[in-house]
Amino acid sequence: TGKAQRLSMGAPGIVVSWALDTQDRPRAVITREAEAHFQLWVRPDSDGTWVPIRRWRELLESDVSMEGIDADDVLYVVAQPQGRDESCLMAIDIKAAQWRPDPLVALKGYDIEPGATRFTAKGELRSVHYQADRPRVLHADPQLDALQTAMDAEFKDRTVVLQPSRDGALVLVSVSGDVDPGQYFLYQKGTQHMRYVGRERP
Repeated sequence: TGKAQRLSMGAPGIVVSWALDTQDRPRAVITREAEAHFQLWVRPDSDGTWVPIRRWRELLESDVSMEGIDADDVLYVVAQPQGRDESCLMAIDIKAAQWRPDPLVALKGYDIEPGATRFTAKGELRSVHYQADRPRVLHADPQLDALQTAMDAEFKDRTVVLQPSRDGALVLVSVSGDVDPGQYFLYQKGTQHMRYVGRERP
């Protein structure tokens, strides 16, 4: 639009992190407070009052990292729920200013790292990346997740990366490893057909 927006107007404190909704409106922030405390706030109405929903102290309690807001006003965060040793992907209903009780993605023995979540251009959750024995991906699309599982099983000692086209109809599949510089396949979701494209030269 060419117009500047002053995000700090009406902010609940000293903001260190912002999250905008799919219409580019500030709906969640993390503020820094005295004595190394931080607080997570959400804004149920886009022009309404900020509501605090979690407070923690740096180094002594687990941090919260905001991943993004989807088209349904759900805020995705990486946090460590009570009773777990791992960081998980959690969801917060912004309109209700409430945490959803169960993690969306929780992997025993593995942390979900900040920056792990990917969204589509429409603001829908697309995938969650994590590090296990090698880089791994969970896909929100059941067909893509099944494809990822099948390719991981076929190429057990290599890394498989799926790159969907903008409309999701085609998926470029790349496979690489320590002794394999890379080979590529093209998967068509409509027909569930995959063809070999080529490979990298060492």
